[in-house]
Amino acid sequence: MAQIFDFDQSATTTIDEFCKEVGHINLDNENEIAALAPELNKLANNQAWMEDFILCGLTEPEIFQADNIYSAQSYMLKAINERAFLRFAIWAPKIFDDNLGEDNFYSYQTAHNHDFSLLTAGYLGEGYSTSLFEIPDHQNVIGYPGEDIDLHFLDQVTLSPRRVILYEAGKDIHIQHEPQSLSVSLNLVVAQPQMDIRQLYYDIDSKKVAGFVANEDIKRGIFFRFSAAMQSQACQNSLNEIALSHGCELTRLYAFKAMAEGSSCTEHLKEMMAADPSKIVKSSIHELNNGVRELSVWG
Repeated sequence: MAQIFDFDQSATTTIDEFCKEVGHINLDNENEIAALAPELNKLANNQAWMEDFILCGLTEPEIFQADNIYSAQSYMLKAINERAFLRFAIWAPKIFDDNLGEDNFYSYQTAHNHDFSLLTAGYLGEGYSTSLFEIPDHQNVIGYPGEDIDLHFLDQVTLSPRRVILYEAGKDIHIQHEPQSLSVSLNLVVAQPQMDIRQLYYDIDSKKVAGFVANEDIKRGIFFRFSAAMQSQACQNSLNEIALSHGCELTRLYAFKAMAEGSSCTEHLKEMMAADPSKIVKSSIHELNNGVRELSVWG
C-alpha cells in the first residue's frame, strides 16, 4: 500500500545533500526508500534550485534537457547512480478540449502501476489528487489484456506541499487527476529491475488488465506491424523466427499479432502460441484477430 507522510518542518536541504543520503541506503528495500521522505520534503522546501534550473533552460533552450528520454512534462535534475535519479514533473489543469489528448499527455484518468519505486513530494501549487488502489498479495497476476483482477479502492489523496508519498514498485496502482492550479511534484525514481515488474494499465470499472504501458517492446510491435504490411515473404520469415525464438515474451506476442493481421487464416498461429512457454502469449490467443491496431495505446 502507498505510504503517505505529512510534515510541518521548514528545514531545507540541497540536491547534492539529498543525493548523498540516497547513496547510503539499500535501494532494494522499500522501507529504506520510505525513510528518505523527510529528506525529500526538505528538498521540496528549498525553492532556490528551481529558479536556477529554469534560468539554465532559458539561457540555452536549444540543448536544454536534450538527453531527457522521459515524458515532456518531466525534467531530469540529477542522476544519482545507475538505478536512481531525481526529477520534477509539471501538472496543469486541462485548458483544451478532450480531442487534444491532455489526459494522455499528463497521464490523467488512467490507472497504472510502475516498474520502479517512486518517492514523490508536493513542491508547488495545490498538487494533483490521486486515487489509490491495490491488488491483494495472494492474487498472481499474469498481466495480459482482459485478465480479471481483484482490484480494491483504498483512498483518494492530494499531493500537496509538505506531503510525501511512496508508491511501491509493481504493487501500488493509482490514477492521477488534474490539479486545480499549476503544480509541481519532486520525484525520486528508483529502478527495480530485479523484481521483473511489467507496467500495466487497468480498467477500474471492469476490474481487468487494460494493456501494457508503452515501452521499447511496444515500439517493436509497431515496427512489426509495418513489416507485416510489406507483404514480403522474407519479412514474414523473420517475424516467424522472432515469434518462435525471441527471448522477450512480449516481443514474441507482437510478432504473432503482426503476422495475424496480414493472414487470412490464423489457426496455425494459434497453435504456435499454445505451444509457447509464456502464460501471457498463451492467454492472448483469444485476441489474436485484433492484431496490433491499438498497440501504441494499450498494447
